[in-house]
Amino acid sequence: MNQDGEDRTTHAVNRRLRLLDAIIGELLKSHAKAGEIWNQLKPDTGFRLDEDLQPLTRSHLAELDELSEPDWARVEKTVAALCTEHRKLLEALFCGVNWGTKDFADYYLAHYSPNAIKTAVQMEKGRFQLRNTSRWHKYEELTKDFTVQSLADKVAQKVLATAEDFLLDRFVKPGD
Repeated sequence: MNQDGEDRTTHAVNRRLRLLDAIIGELLKSHAKAGEIWNQLKPDTGFRLDEDLQPLTRSHLAELDELSEPDWARVEKTVAALCTEHRKLLEALFCGVNWGTKDFADYYLAHYSPNAIKTAVQMEKGRFQLRNTSRWHKYEELTKDFTVQSLADKVAQKVLATAEDFLLDRFVKPGD
């Protein structure tokens, strides 16, 4: 191959390496942010994002042409694991949003629907109020602590619990 062909090949390889570096750089930023947010939202979780990403740093990737086969294998394994973790985290988030919100809706209706309140009123004995008045008082009693924030927190807890179950392979789709 002549000098011109080698220059083009070197240029193409360098462009690919810069692209790989940019992709991995964005993946690392996303990974770090996702881990930070996950750990803040669910500090008691059994799931942790991998923190050992040193083999993917820019300085390490700059030495790619000097890497031995075992080093390459380690980089490939780390990239594959990072991509798998990201895929699983995204799947867990969508699963949590889908099933966690439905779980919250089931919980809410089981406790605060008209039928649930009617049942709660019927279980209370010794009251001489009209049933409709009793139901309204019961509803007020059951929902007195509701605020936008408290309901949002309850939904978030359900979503995160469902996502965590998915991440830890404990999630069972309702109806299965």
